[in-house]
Amino acid sequence: MTTRYVNAKTGKTGGKFDTALTPARSITAALKVAVAGDTIVIQDAESYKEGELVIDKPLTLVSSFLLANPSADPTAAGFDPKRLPELTIKSGTRARVLRITGTPATRASAGPVVIKGLRIRGGRSLHTSTEPAQGAGGGIAVVDIDNVTIERCVFTDNQTETAPIGSWPEADRTAFRDAVVDLVGAIFTPTVESFINTLIDTANFALVLAGYPKLAHVSRATILTEVGKAFDAKLGSGRPNHWLAGQAFGGGAATVWASPTFRRCLFRGNSAEGRGAGVAVVGYGWPTLDACVIDGNRSGNVGRRDGGGVGCEVALPGKLPRNLSEIDMVKFLTSKLAAVKAIIGSPLSYISVWDIINYAKWLANPAAPSPPVRGIKAVILDLINARWSEALDHLFYFASTSALSLNKWDAWNADEIKRAQTTAVSISDSTLSKNWCADDGGGLYASVLSRVDISKSKVLQNTADSSGGGLRFSMGSAANVSGCELLGNTAEVNDPSGKLVAGGGGMSARNVDLVIKDTRLGPTAAAIGPDSNVCSDHAGGGFAYQADTEGMLAGIPDLWTAIMVEVFGVRAVSVMINSGCAIVHNGAGYTVRRAAIGSAVKSKGGGVWFVQGIFPDAPKLTLKIDAVATVVSGNIAQTRGYLSKVQPGTTIATANEVCIQNLIARQEWTEVNYASLVKAGALDFKA
Repeated sequence: MTTRYVNAKTGKTGGKFDTALTPARSITAALKVAVAGDTIVIQDAESYKEGELVIDKPLTLVSSFLLANPSADPTAAGFDPKRLPELTIKSGTRARVLRITGTPATRASAGPVVIKGLRIRGGRSLHTSTEPAQGAGGGIAVVDIDNVTIERCVFTDNQTETAPIGSWPEADRTAFRDAVVDLVGAIFTPTVESFINTLIDTANFALVLAGYPKLAHVSRATILTEVGKAFDAKLGSGRPNHWLAGQAFGGGAATVWASPTFRRCLFRGNSAEGRGAGVAVVGYGWPTLDACVIDGNRSGNVGRRDGGGVGCEVALPGKLPRNLSEIDMVKFLTSKLAAVKAIIGSPLSYISVWDIINYAKWLANPAAPSPPVRGIKAVILDLINARWSEALDHLFYFASTSALSLNKWDAWNADEIKRAQTTAVSISDSTLSKNWCADDGGGLYASVLSRVDISKSKVLQNTADSSGGGLRFSMGSAANVSGCELLGNTAEVNDPSGKLVAGGGGMSARNVDLVIKDTRLGPTAAAIGPDSNVCSDHAGGGFAYQADTEGMLAGIPDLWTAIMVEVFGVRAVSVMINSGCAIVHNGAGYTVRRAAIGSAVKSKGGGVWFVQGIFPDAPKLTLKIDAVATVVSGNIAQTRGYLSKVQPGTTIATANEVCIQNLIARQEWTEVNYASLVKAGALDFKA
C-alpha cells in the first residue's frame, strides 16, 4: 500500500508520485498509477478541473487539510469550504465529477473506497442509454459497490440532466392494443354473447317492474370495435414515453445498486431532473446518511421531480433493463397476456342476472354506493352497459394483476424484494432544510418499496409543489421516524386538475407502514407561524395519510397498485404514533406565507388527516395515536361546518385536529365525534 500525492502547482506530469516532494499535477494521473489499497493525498486547496474521475479499486482519496484537521466539520456554520480542494469539471463540458464503481458480482466484496475532505462542485451528469449510472449522481455516483465511505465532503452546484425519450413506438402500442382486444374477445365469446343476452331478457322484466329502463342486447362485434376505439382514445398514437428507473436522480450524489455511507457531508445548491436533488437512492441499495446537512437543493424543470432533498426508489424490476421506460413495462405486460387469457375459464360463472339488475340500478343512481364488483365481472357489466372506457380500465387492472400474479418473478428477483422488505436507508442526526421540489416530498421522498429509518434529525422549511412538504412516503414503502423535528414545511399542492386531496404540510404518506416516535410536527408557539407545517386548500396540515390506489402508470389505471399488491405483497398498512409525539400548531388552508385561505373547501385535518379508500385492492388501514387529545392539539383547519361527502346527511363542525374518513363504511370522524374510537386516551381505528 503506497501513499501518492497530488499538487496542482508543484506537481509533475509523470512518475509514481509516491513522495510528498514528487506529487502528480492531476488527480487523473495519480489514479492511473495507483493500485489497490493506495492512498492519494491532495496537498493543496486548488480547483482540479478534470474529466469524470473513476475509482474501480480499493482506494482512499483524502485532502491534506483533513489529515491535519480530522475533526473539521463542513456541516458546521461558519466552516469555509474553500479550505478543501475542489474537484470539478473542465469549463464548457458536461460530465460527472466522480464515479465509484464495482460490478453486481463483486458488489459485497469490493472496496473499501474512502473519500474524505473534498469539495465536489459543478458536475453535470448526462443520462444516456450507455451511461453506467443512468445519468444519476451529478457530483458522485456510487455504482454496484457497498463498502464506500464518503466523509466530511461538500457537494455544491451539481446537477443531472435526463435524456429526451420520445414517444411509444407505434408497433409496441399496436401490439398492446391487439393483445387487449384479443383478451376481450376471449372473455366475450359468441357463447357468452348469447348467454348474456338471455340474462338481459330476464333482467329487463325486473327492471321494468321497478321503473328502470330496459337494457339493450349486446353485440360481440360491436364490443370489440368499441373497446379498440376506447383503447386508442386512452393510449393513442404518439403517446409520450417516460423514464421509470432512476434516470438522472441525485443532483449531488446517487447510490445506484449500492449502500455507501455519507458522514458529515454538506449537500447544498444541487439540482436534478429526477428524484433526490441532494441525494438519491436508485435500485437495491440502502445507504447511511449520518450527521449530514442537505440544504437548499431543488428539483429540475423536467423528469420525475420528487424529493427536493433526498429521493429513494428501491424495488425496481431487476430482471428488466436498468434503463427502464414505461414502454418496457408495457411490452412485459403484452408478453404475458396470453398466459392471462389461459386462466380465464368460463366467463359464464362470473355473472348472474342479479348482478346485471343491481349494476343497472346503480347506474341509474350513481350517487348510491357502487356494487362491489371487480375483475372479469366488472368488465362484463361495463360492456353490457356500453361503458367502454370504464370496461377498459377494469380490464387493464384485471390483466395487470393477473399477469403479475402469474409472472412477477420474470421481471423482479424474489431475493431482492425480500431484502427490500427488511432493509432500510438510514438517516440519523441530519438536517434536511430549505429544499424544494415540483412534485412530492420537499425534504425527502421514498417510494417503490423504499424503507427509511430517520432518527434524531431536523426537517425544516422544505416545500413541495404537491404533497408532503417535509417528508413523503408511498407505494408499499415504510418508515420509522424517531426523535425528529418537522418545522415550517409547506405543501402547496399545485393541482389544476382538482384531483389531489392530500396536502401533508409536514408529512404525507400513502400505502405505507409508519412508526412515529418522540417526534414533533409543529412549533411550541401557540399560533400558525413560520415554524408551522401548512398545506394549501387541501387536507392534512401536519400529516396526511391515504390508504387508496397508487394511480396510473403508462396510461394504465392503477398499475402502480397492481405492482404494490402482487409483487410487494402490500395488502394491509399500519400507522403508529406514540405519546412522545407532538403534532401541534399546524394548519390546513394556508398560503406559503401562513395567511389563511378564504373560502377553503378541502382544508380538513389541521393536525392529521387519514382516508381509507374504496378501491378494491386499497390496503386496509390500522391506526393508533396514543394520548390523542394531547399529541394532536392546537392545529387549525380552515374548512368548517361542512356537509360530509363521506357520511351523507352529516354536518362536520370542525376538523381542526383530526379528520378520519372511512369511505368503505361511509363514516367521518373528527375531534368533535371521535370519542367512540378512543380507548384509555388512545385513538384506535381499523378499517
